[in-house]
Amino acid sequence: MVTFDQLSKLLAENQLEPVGKLIDSSNQALVCQLGDIRVVYKPAALENPLWDFPEETLSQREVSASEVDRALGWNLVPPTVWTEHGPVGEGSVQVFIENAVVQDVAIFDSGAVPEEWIHIVSGQLEGKDVDVAHSLSKDVYRLAVFDALINNADRKGGHLLRDETGRLWAIDHGVTFHEEPKLRSVLWGWAGQPLIEAEAHDVRELIQRIDELELLGLSEEERQSLTDRAYRLLAKGLPEPSRRWPAIPWPVF
Repeated sequence: MVTFDQLSKLLAENQLEPVGKLIDSSNQALVCQLGDIRVVYKPAALENPLWDFPEETLSQREVSASEVDRALGWNLVPPTVWTEHGPVGEGSVQVFIENAVVQDVAIFDSGAVPEEWIHIVSGQLEGKDVDVAHSLSKDVYRLAVFDALINNADRKGGHLLRDETGRLWAIDHGVTFHEEPKLRSVLWGWAGQPLIEAEAHDVRELIQRIDELELLGLSEEERQSLTDRAYRLLAKGLPEPSRRWPAIPWPVF
């Protein structure tokens, strides 16, 4: 995997060359060649406006999520940087995960969720009762903590990718960091539980560094809310699903 510094160097020395488009992207993300690697380029100019987020800040929030991830030392988010010179103007540039598979959120026949998984929601698929569940692996737990920190309003199952080595990567962090509670996720398996000490240690370290982070697209209120959520996680553990709005994104994947 290319590092953050290597990605920045490649971007300084090469032009982004569009080679395709992410079909399911709501903000017209482009797949580009950058030197000898492929990246996902999300131009701010092509973002669809949202009523509750400032316009043309979603790609900036992608970079800010990567910044928080790097500060934590968790390396869950593929290296992501900002460019002002993309083919469609400024936007985020993230390393593309080649040959990625989704294996930590899955659909099972009703009542057939494995013991090492946890049920999320039940429904019907092609007329058959099914259960959606997520794995209880340590890196998925860490991602649940990360999402609570950045107030991720759209953690779908398809946003959890495993690369060819089995490493977990999390993508799509445009609708994050809002000052109002908006956590919407498929990862509720640890709701209400206190943080494990390893993650709690890293969150405490993050609090000491938040003022140093370059968090693009965020207001002062959103920066303060990030700090507030970090303290709340330490004091009260992972949040419970809200009863005031849908706690699970749709579609789930």
